[in-house]
Amino acid sequence: MSTCLITHHLTARTDHARVTLPPGRLTRLPGDVHTVRVLAGHAWITHEGRDIVLDAGDECMLAPDRDFALASAVGDAKLVLEIRRKS
Repeated sequence: MSTCLITHHLTARTDHARVTLPPGRLTRLPGDVHTVRVLAGHAWITHEGRDIVLDAGDECMLAPDRDFALASAVGDAKLVLEIRRKS
């Protein structure tokens, strides 16, 4: 069973992707992702020892030079994220 559905893959020609997570699911965001915007649902993001809770419309910058971050759908609704990576 897959933990997330990436609806647009990060490639050399694109610097962003859309990630959809069912309620209660978790995904790992690679170290080159620097910005996360919540398009729908509620997100819990942890990185560098910090926990951040975001609602639809919220955006956060992730710490540079980290290995990864974790993102999870919180509540009963699916989570849709737009992630942007360093160019």
